[in-house]
Amino acid sequence: MLSFRTRLGYALSLTVTVVLLCWWYMAWFQQPWGSLDDAAGSLNTGRGACREELADVREALALPDIFEYSKRTIRAKPVKRWKQQSVVRRAQKLIPDLEHMNIEDPDCRLPSDEAPLDIEYSSKPPPRVDTSKLMIGASTTLSRLKGALPQMSRWLSNTSTPLIVNILDSSDTDLFGEVQDLAHALAINCTLVPNVDHGPEDEDRHAHRHFSIVKILHAHKSASTKWFAVIDDDTFFPSLANLLAALEPFDPEREWYLGALSEDWNTIKNRFGFMAYGGAGILLSHPLLETLHRNFDDCLAPGGLEGDRLYRDCVFLHTAPPVTMTILPGLNQMDLLGDVSGWYQSRLTSRLLSLHHFNEWHHYPIQHGHLVSDICGSGPGKCFLQRYAFADEALMTNGYSVVEYPNGISFDDLDRVEGTFPHNVGQFDFSLGRLRDVVDVKIVWRLEFAVKEGDGRVRQFYVRRGAGDERAGDEDRLKMEVTGVFEVEWQAVR
Repeated sequence: MLSFRTRLGYALSLTVTVVLLCWWYMAWFQQPWGSLDDAAGSLNTGRGACREELADVREALALPDIFEYSKRTIRAKPVKRWKQQSVVRRAQKLIPDLEHMNIEDPDCRLPSDEAPLDIEYSSKPPPRVDTSKLMIGASTTLSRLKGALPQMSRWLSNTSTPLIVNILDSSDTDLFGEVQDLAHALAINCTLVPNVDHGPEDEDRHAHRHFSIVKILHAHKSASTKWFAVIDDDTFFPSLANLLAALEPFDPEREWYLGALSEDWNTIKNRFGFMAYGGAGILLSHPLLETLHRNFDDCLAPGGLEGDRLYRDCVFLHTAPPVTMTILPGLNQMDLLGDVSGWYQSRLTSRLLSLHHFNEWHHYPIQHGHLVSDICGSGPGKCFLQRYAFADEALMTNGYSVVEYPNGISFDDLDRVEGTFPHNVGQFDFSLGRLRDVVDVKIVWRLEFAVKEGDGRVRQFYVRRGAGDERAGDEDRLKMEVTGVFEVEWQAVR
């Protein structure tokens, strides 16, 4: 039998243990939940966390106080052996159950994240290229350039590719300086040239200012410049390295006129004909730019042609044998109106060199959508606009949309473009192939905002709006109130 002293010792030890456990419990579990989650690199889910963690997206999208919310974390893993796939299939579900949120409720908590999904992509590094070989020219206004520079910074910042811009309204000296400062802050090598117009007085000023890019590119070229790109202010190159790699097969010491046609056969047949359409990017080799510059005045002889046709006709008239336009696959003019989601959600984005018209013909916040490429790249084997199919019949086009198909995904149809945009019979067949019918029963989440955190995580916010937003054009859809937010957090696994 234990002595009284021994039993007393056991009792005291037990008491101390219980006290320590209680103290540990209070110190640990009564902290805001965010202290636990932050250690794991995820969201703060404590009291009041809704307002704190969703502050940026709330301001950007004017979120209402009440909406539905869900979140999924995806870990992107680079792998050496990667086979390019049009659709990457995953056995897990993508979208956890939606939870009702009142962001103004002081007790509002973000739902706990489910186990992360692992998604692989090619570890092959981007092509090693000398970006000083390319010089880019555009013609636009100060206000439009101010809006375009943050988008351009996604692919042009911290490169050796100069951007030379013919500024049409250069008399506003304050705004001129503001735009110059913005380009500098974004680490874009940008030169603003005040209103260069070398055309006759009685002709189309816009066309002549556009063609005058030839003069300013020639004036600013360096010994290392091999290629020139003439673009619109809403042309977007997802990867400058991939664009330059696509030029490698072409000898820059020869005359080359590279570009893309409009996707719209009616535009080609009835309006502008066979030429490189500027929104996709017109690419000229150094010898061809010299030819255009040498014959500049003759090319601007009265004729009433629009800008892109001036380039084409000048090339045709002053090269012998005539240099015809060579189509560079992956450049996209994107002459599509209305809801162009069918294009973005198609296999056509597997080789992507340029995007266009995302500010006006349709509305896609490209600088937010492209942000995920900081995690897992852009181009073949990478993740920007890659399609992923999940067990809950959800199809993610990464950086653009998540679509739920309650009646199931028809994988046989995914090789064709869904005809979500207005079209006539045969109008886009030559460029997009036969369009498939619009899927009526679907739930669409469109990416509208993304943010990169200080630790490198990229948080994407896919949004549902009011009833009928699945069938609404972008302008009408963006006027509807947000009803749901699906957050996807991308983490890099090295």
